[in-house]
Amino acid sequence: MKHIPEESKKLIKNLPKNKKNGKDFNKLFSFAHPDAIDLLKKLLMFNPEKRINVVEALAHPYLADLHLEEDEPERESVDYLDFEFEDHNLTTQQLKGNSVFI
Repeated sequence: MKHIPEESKKLIKNLPKNKKNGKDFNKLFSFAHPDAIDLLKKLLMFNPEKRINVVEALAHPYLADLHLEEDEPERESVDYLDFEFEDHNLTTQQLKGNSVFI
């Protein structure tokens, strides 16, 4: 779990067992189609390396009626630098304005 900061790992380890395993989606969403539950589980996977990506999600059986591969544009991954503002503790006003990142 290299993607999780150490302090977060400690927090997770100290959670009660029922919080670590999460809720049973089959019980929680007993009215939902099994494919919907499967897609939801894959979209909400905690580990980003195991989480379903957009292309896989669009190809999931639950979205089969909506999936038109020829009409779904793709692009390269977004560069981390496009989100460097997240590394700064900016105020809402700074985010709205033309602030220069220091």
